[in-house]
Amino acid sequence: HSKNFHRTAPLEVALEWRGQLCGLNCAVRCAVSGTNLTLLKVTPYNGLGAKGAEGLANALSECTSLTRLELGAGHIGDAGTEKLAMVVGNSKAMTHLDLEANCIGFKGAERLAKVLGGCTALVQLNLNENSLGAAGMPSLSTALADCKALAFLYLRGNLFGDAGAESLAKVLRECKALSVLDVGRNRIGNAGASSLAEAVGSCSALIYLDLTSNEIGAQGVRLLGAGLTKRVHLNFSSNRIDAAELQRL
Repeated sequence: HSKNFHRTAPLEVALEWRGQLCGLNCAVRCAVSGTNLTLLKVTPYNGLGAKGAEGLANALSECTSLTRLELGAGHIGDAGTEKLAMVVGNSKAMTHLDLEANCIGFKGAERLAKVLGGCTALVQLNLNENSLGAAGMPSLSTALADCKALAFLYLRGNLFGDAGAESLAKVLRECKALSVLDVGRNRIGNAGASSLAEAVGSCSALIYLDLTSNEIGAQGVRLLGAGLTKRVHLNFSSNRIDAAELQRL
């Protein structure tokens, strides 16, 4: 930084990192020092892991200005998520959180849920391709009810089934700003579709619902269609209903 660098100037940092984790943490500390860090993005498949996530969390321990945190495909697991939850909790103005493909299970989801409720400015949450399962959905869903600005929610590939869909459906009525919901590849069947059908009608801003690669049949499709109160783009590809039957519906 130059000597004339303003201490409160906003700073965005995108790191394409393939080196040693200690070097990454040092780089983040240097970036945070004397600045108002608003965005931190680490290139996916960075080998961060739980240990790297802990070091990163320590480096960001005094940062309260983050609005975007993007750490996709870092394989941080539940242990790493627990450490990074502190960073999320400190960042009350956070609008975008991307933790896609990080091996986060129900324990990580529970820890994350404890701080997400305080992120009232959160607009986008990406937890695609993790391992939340049905056990991780109740706590996470409850926390999302407090995220009144949430517009984009990505939960693809968490295999939470009908039980997880039911947990999510219970709070969707509170998500008035939600415009995009991706729950593809989650083993959702007709029962889960029925639960979602009762809730999505309350999402007045919803424009796109992705249910691809689930286990929904004609009955589930009918229920979801009946539950909607406005035109919504529904994606049902790769479910238990053929194209001709879907067209008739």
